[in-house]
Amino acid sequence: MRVRFLPGTFVLVAALLIPVAARADVIGDDERDRYVGTGSVMLPGGVPDSGRRVASDCPGCDWKATIVCEMTSASSCRGEARLCQGDHEFLRFWVKRPGEEWQMLGMGCVGPGGPPPKEAVDRAAHDRFIAGLPRLAPRAQPPSGALVALPVGLRSGQSAVADREWDLLGVPVTLHVQPVWTWTFGDGTHLSTREPGDRWPRLTVAHTYAHPGVYRVRVVTIWSATYTVDGLGPFPVAEQIRQGRGLRVKVGEARAVLVR
Repeated sequence: MRVRFLPGTFVLVAALLIPVAARADVIGDDERDRYVGTGSVMLPGGVPDSGRRVASDCPGCDWKATIVCEMTSASSCRGEARLCQGDHEFLRFWVKRPGEEWQMLGMGCVGPGGPPPKEAVDRAAHDRFIAGLPRLAPRAQPPSGALVALPVGLRSGQSAVADREWDLLGVPVTLHVQPVWTWTFGDGTHLSTREPGDRWPRLTVAHTYAHPGVYRVRVVTIWSATYTVDGLGPFPVAEQIRQGRGLRVKVGEARAVLVR
């Protein structure tokens, strides 16, 4: 797994979807094979999960999608084939490992362009993952005047990212992003948490100092992600994103004052 190190101020990267015409590993076929290709491929949800898992992890394999029936008349296709919506086709999917015979994986509805190669889904999920990450902007509360033996609230200025959903060649893809925040408090202690921190009184991240002084606090956010394709998965996004920023926290000592 690759890890990219980014500063706290984050440059957003636009999500790029790979156009069908640019894919060299999926082609149409004028014969009974509607689509043929090589490598791992994401099959639609109508195919049994056992077959979909085989197709999704099959580097070096050949695969094909063959015509089950053609909607040339109102009665030309029956059963499940009539459930395909719009311009989707009901196809039978096959895979062939090097040196082996063709294996039939199942049947399902697929949109124009054929089933997407896993590599194309990997790229699209990676680009959407990077494009949606928030900037790291840590804060302490109180911003000044913190006292020994009283908790200092800390927040990253970020929040957990909601799941994102989109269609790739008619196949639904869901991206799940998982952050972890690690705080070092400058006094030899640290905390790793899935909480981004919040304002008082909801101090989900806080630290109590035992001695007065100026402390260098640092927070590092590590973002990782997985995705599912029409319910199959999860598949890991191959890159983690790391952000880091620091701030200073001044801690004083309270003095007792007698009042008459």
